[in-house]
Amino acid sequence: MMAGIKFYGSQIGGEAITAHSHTGNPINLLWHDILLALSLTKYFPTILWPFKNTGKWCELHLDMMNVWCMMLHIVLFCLQLMFIISIPLWVCFPVGVVGMGIAIFLMLNRGICFVLNGKGRQLHSDPKYVQAMDEHRGEHWVYINGICVGKHWMQSNLDQLALTFGRPVLGIHNKSNGFIFDIIECMIQRNFNYAGADIRAAFSAVKTLLYDASLTKVVIILHSQGAIEGGMVLDWLLEEVPSDLLAKIEIYTFGNAANHFNNPHRAFKAQERALAASHKRRSWTILPTTQMNGNGSSRNGASVEDNEIGDERTIHHIEHYSHSEDFVAQFGILHFISPAPSSSSPECPRFMGRAFEQIGAGHLLNQHYLDAMFPLCPAPKGQIGVGGSGFTGCNEDNEFMEMKVKWASSPSVFSGPNCREGMQESAWALGASINGSRVSDEDENMISPRSTGKGSKVVNGEKNKHGKNMYKVKELSRLWQYRNGRCPPMDAVDIRNERILGGR
Repeated sequence: MMAGIKFYGSQIGGEAITAHSHTGNPINLLWHDILLALSLTKYFPTILWPFKNTGKWCELHLDMMNVWCMMLHIVLFCLQLMFIISIPLWVCFPVGVVGMGIAIFLMLNRGICFVLNGKGRQLHSDPKYVQAMDEHRGEHWVYINGICVGKHWMQSNLDQLALTFGRPVLGIHNKSNGFIFDIIECMIQRNFNYAGADIRAAFSAVKTLLYDASLTKVVIILHSQGAIEGGMVLDWLLEEVPSDLLAKIEIYTFGNAANHFNNPHRAFKAQERALAASHKRRSWTILPTTQMNGNGSSRNGASVEDNEIGDERTIHHIEHYSHSEDFVAQFGILHFISPAPSSSSPECPRFMGRAFEQIGAGHLLNQHYLDAMFPLCPAPKGQIGVGGSGFTGCNEDNEFMEMKVKWASSPSVFSGPNCREGMQESAWALGASINGSRVSDEDENMISPRSTGKGSKVVNGEKNKHGKNMYKVKELSRLWQYRNGRCPPMDAVDIRNERILGGR
């Protein structure tokens, strides 16, 4: 049995807290990253470990295409390593010889990368695994991959995501340049805000989807370096896209390698109230979940437009999933989301979103994250599964989702700019219906962040030794509610998007 899962409420933000990328000296940030990477060398093998896999979609499964991809990566690694080692020797040769050697290396490297990545920037999940359904007509799912992912592994990621969540997935391919050059690119992106072709393509694609009047929800899945790129895309969107369109977005990350993640409140008063509650351990009134009735009004009789929807974040839902011994997660989200309690300088990083930290290793999306957190259900013996995949969909009997949640931080733990949301806002963000009542910190564990959709409370029957309710990951995970084509209960923001945005 796995150990308990750590859960972090979203950072609140405020005047004293800023994103590294906006205020930090890029050279200093780069030096910090180098030192951080060196301090985490013991976690380096966990990028690929453990090797256990469940089938053809796992990156290290020994079939012909996966072995071919691994061979290309080994060649790229050796080639790039020799190139870097040779740099000090350039002074021993004429400039023309050095220039010719660099040109030959770049041609070889680019040629191998072309074989690995193929053409095109956008890919789609295979329709034989899942096709668009009418009940999901207002949704569009987008995925941006991490480092070292060529066309074949990208397609495997898309197909497993599609089968897991029962929806077609559009992939914006972050093409690999080989392990060493991908790591260098990550450093440059994190610290110098460098936007390559894949980031520009992702921004263009997501912005187009947001302005599509037929869509009311854009779900973005990010993995590894893809979270750096997705975070930069989000920064650009926050600068120029209206907030009502941004409310369409939901973001879910795995093994997040970014050094910041922005998601401001839509209203200053909401932020001030959240900060006050966190500092003083006080309760406040939370916007209740709104349910639609037949006449186009909310369940309490008020129209959706009349409801005050100002307490939520600009991006309605952000969730991060990580392994505690994943090198990339340690280098990214786990380093920046849980700073020392004594850290209260204005340079403290802004990292928004609720986060789940599972004790374990592994960084690959399919083999380590999806197989551990959203595993597929094998098809019965003698059956080939959906589209010949060998699976029937996401496994409802999920060990990770049944794990007890340990609150990794509470509002009183992180003072100043590091303070985080308490149970109240975390519960509300998942669509918990608490009927607008005032909830004290002592009552936090009496509210389940899972709604029946009828405005009633759902309370987990298990209690700890203090008599307070204990919660499982599945009761806090919004992404889990999408498995196998399901949909989370609609809350006020979802309904507003359906009514206002869908009717433009």
